Amino acid sequence: DDKCWMVDNLAITGVSGKPLILDSTDSDLAPDTSYSLGVSSVFENTTYCNSLNIATYPNKCGYMYSWRTAAAGNDPGVNAVTDVSICPKNWRLPTKDEFGTLRTKLSWGSSGALVISSAWRGLYNRVGSYAMYWSASTFPTGDSAYALYFGISEIRTDYGGGRQYGYAIRCLAR
Repeated sequence: DDKCWMVDNLAITGVSGKPLILDSTDSDLAPDTSYSLGVSSVFENTTYCNSLNIATYPNKCGYMYSWRTAAAGNDPGVNAVTDVSICPKNWRLPTKDEFGTLRTKLSWGSSGALVISSAWRGLYNRVGSYAMYWSASTFPTGDSAYALYFGISEIRTDYGGGRQYGYAIRCLAR
């Protein structure tokens, strides 16, 4: 899709009960701001990641984050796009439309089974059933955001999830 996507799911967190403090020198935050990425705001993904992916790409399944964590605590409101994230510096969360473009360019069609043969690592965060990746785009109503959804028989770029749920993150280069 003429864009540069991360090959693996994002995998950053605090350690040993201490939060990771992100700032604009190392992440996608506004200048002179910081965000505390607490251990409790990150969900382990390795227990859910497809066993084939773990064997092929050890330690590459990443973590799952709430949308609020993915957006570094930013809340742009409804029907909006966050302009900050916990992605590394010079990377950002993709929009709902960019997920749609990626799906079209890679000819993923409507079946998640087609994605298995692609280079999209860390595919399933629930073994053999589905995976979801946060976008930067929020729903027109309520407290939801758009996500890219892969299921065995379905791929959706208009999937909505409550912002409190833990989904994977795949960052896009700025």
